Amino acid sequence: MVEDESVGCQADHSLDVNNADSSAPVTQLSKNQQKKQRRQEAARQKHLAKKAEEKAARKASQEKKLAEREQHIAQMTEKERQAWDQQTQGKRQARKQAEKDRKEKLQRALDSGQRIIIDLDFADKMTGAELRSVCKQLAYSYSANTRAARPGHLILTSYQANL
Repeated sequence: MVEDESVGCQADHSLDVNNADSSAPVTQLSKNQQKKQRRQEAARQKHLAKKAEEKAARKASQEKKLAEREQHIAQMTEKERQAWDQQTQGKRQARKQAEKDRKEKLQRALDSGQRIIIDLDFADKMTGAELRSVCKQLAYSYSANTRAARPGHLILTSYQANL
């Protein structure tokens, strides 16, 4: 099982012949199946390498920004530093207030908002690609609902572990 990181859904993406049960008869893959498996593995390795490279680039960027910030703060006079601290605290309080307002809005939706019910009982009849698509659609629906001016009470029913 491979976990789809963008949404947190799970789908079986791999065919693993090497870890087959020793008591089960070993079936040989055709040349086309072997090629397909090699291509899939190469694509997976390329994807993992790209993710690692992007992670390293993000970390380097964060470290660079932090160093620049510390250097900027070190060059400030005491009066400038106090003004900068007040400005930073004002921004922090504004973010906290916005988050508090957002949570209150979602709580009101939970208590008295329009109920939106999505039935997931059909998931066992779907292919892996369809399951991934449903997961993306659910994530989009959740995101759009939380950003809405008047969010609804989103309810998912008949959820199963393979979704």
